[in-house]
Amino acid sequence: MERSPGDARILLVLAAIAIGSGAANADTLYKCTDPLGSVLYTNESANKLGCTPLGTYPDGSRMVQEPERKVPKVRPECTGEDCSIKIDKSKDGHFYVDGAVNGTKVRFLIDTGSSGVVLNQGTASEANVFGSKSVLMHTAGGTVSGSIALNVPISIANRPPINSEVAISPSLDGTTSLLGQSYLKMFKVTIQGATMELSP
Repeated sequence: MERSPGDARILLVLAAIAIGSGAANADTLYKCTDPLGSVLYTNESANKLGCTPLGTYPDGSRMVQEPERKVPKVRPECTGEDCSIKIDKSKDGHFYVDGAVNGTKVRFLIDTGSSGVVLNQGTASEANVFGSKSVLMHTAGGTVSGSIALNVPISIANRPPINSEVAISPSLDGTTSLLGQSYLKMFKVTIQGATMELSP
């Protein structure tokens, strides 16, 4: 039977201890591996899975356990309310985050210069969000008419939804919805290099 150098060293140590203690009986040494991967050398009864007999040596109720190997642990992704949200800059230079409006998936463009959450008309219709009053909105392209919907559930990054006031703007293109300060005010917003972090 082939043995590794580590096995041989363990056997020699156990044999020396047993001889020095004056034990005369013979016993079988077993190499056992528990479900966690730790290796145990023992001459006690080994009628269990994961044990392999190594040889017969002077009896002695001694055992030696190999040091556990340090295996790097993978930290689970933080997804709770107390976790920060890290967002990488898109190729177009903007920051986007996936979220939901009234349970409908929406990809938001994060706009720290916008005072509120603004949906394009198509997204608002898909999410069954309808304005209850008309408003005039001041944009970079001028003043446009739109509408306001109240108490609309908004969430991002799998966070619990929060009821928020939402503006609906027909002037936005069909793929853009803005996440502005009415929602972002709950976070500390920092940008370092190409990463934005929203901290609780």
